[in-house]
Amino acid sequence: RMRLDSIGALTLPLQPAFNVTMSSNSAQFGPGAFQPTLDTEIFDQNADFASNTFTAPVTGRYFLSWMVYAANLDTNASYYYNLISTSNRNYYKYLFTASFDADVAYYGWSVTALADMDANDTATFFLGQNNGHSTSQIYAADTRAMGFLVC
Repeated sequence: RMRLDSIGALTLPLQPAFNVTMSSNSAQFGPGAFQPTLDTEIFDQNADFASNTFTAPVTGRYFLSWMVYAANLDTNASYYYNLISTSNRNYYKYLFTASFDADVAYYGWSVTALADMDANDTATFFLGQNNGHSTSQIYAADTRAMGFLVC
């Protein structure tokens, strides 16, 4: 279960870890919470990510990250947010587009969390928009959810 190589590096090949992205750009979306389809696994060590959801296999502290690359962000929206929603709590990062002079052609931002999760707790990933028009889109390039068991 653990490997110690000749230089003293310790690896845990069954340690939960994932890096997933989208296979194609999202359709346009507008006000409300939008859950993009995270259907391309860069890796999913221990096979804990499926159907847009990470399920903690064991109780522990998990590092989670959600990075979004979006286009056509509407300045008439009150704000946008990245959301990591876990069984225990939500983690947000807000973007106030009203401070921009014009709709934002491309923008990337992220939210990270060190989340306490029990075995079988879940984490899902959303992008939200409050007010505004339905012109925004998430680009598959550089949009990804990642996580791993820390301790």
